Amino acid sequence: MNREFCDLILEICRDNDIKCNILSDGWVIVLEKNNMKKFIVGYKFDNNNHAFGKVLDDKFATYELLKLCNVDVCEHNLIYSLDNKNGFVKEKCGYDYIKSLFDKYGDIVIKVNTGTCGVNVFRFKGFSELSEFYSKLRSKNSSFSICPFYNIVNEYRVIVVNNRIELMYKKELPRVYGDGRRTIKELLEEFNYEYFKNISDDSLDAVLDKDREYLYNWKFNLSGGARASFDIDPYDRLKIEKMIYDLFSKLDFGFCSIDIIKTIDNDFLVLEINSGVMMKNLIRENVDGECIAKDIYTKAIFEMFR
Repeated sequence: MNREFCDLILEICRDNDIKCNILSDGWVIVLEKNNMKKFIVGYKFDNNNHAFGKVLDDKFATYELLKLCNVDVCEHNLIYSLDNKNGFVKEKCGYDYIKSLFDKYGDIVIKVNTGTCGVNVFRFKGFSELSEFYSKLRSKNSSFSICPFYNIVNEYRVIVVNNRIELMYKKELPRVYGDGRRTIKELLEEFNYEYFKNISDDSLDAVLDKDREYLYNWKFNLSGGARASFDIDPYDRLKIEKMIYDLFSKLDFGFCSIDIIKTIDNDFLVLEINSGVMMKNLIRENVDGECIAKDIYTKAIFEMFR
């Protein structure tokens, strides 16, 4: 478990007279005050009830819940691996099924429904590559989603405590443009030094031609080189706030982060909701990151004991 996170929780508890015990090498944190015990497991705080948290942990379940609530959301299609022999999977697996989805979208993303941080998220523009990848999927992951690839202008993260917006930031892709003098790695380090300073890749040693674009990663994950920016267009902020407050009118969120995309067609869609709130990269890459994270985690902990 991230030691920095545990240390930050310990600091918050010391500041607020909360007893804190760290178990399972940091995986479980037990907080106690006024004869009440509350828990943090991983980055999941005791603010959401267990059942709702499990829904948010599943991307397809979240999609269906948001559709039920008439929320604009990125389309997801449930699929199972070929080696899953449960009777309920037969209509959601097989090459014909994924071919029909690929023919529908032409450019698709497949992801594990319980994944985080952009891990096990893959994009396919050709069916032969998708078919080969699908043949290797195994049912150790309970289910997957196939989604259309959205041409995203910006992705935004909104951190929520007890149906209140505590923080909003924009995720910027690790995209750089050459100046004819510096290497790709030097340009990427200028973009996001904390992430790229330890990246070792010979292909990044080439000098990038003037005005030539280089995209390191197509995914908007801070854990994959993207960076957080608080420079948000006022119109976009108002649009996102309206979407979030609409969500608040339909669902009760204890502590979570909500990801919203803006497409080239100016559509705003909920991408996913995370029941665990990790701010490790935000802390490392921003001067005020630790103060921001401490303030938000403190509010979440106070809400647990209300």
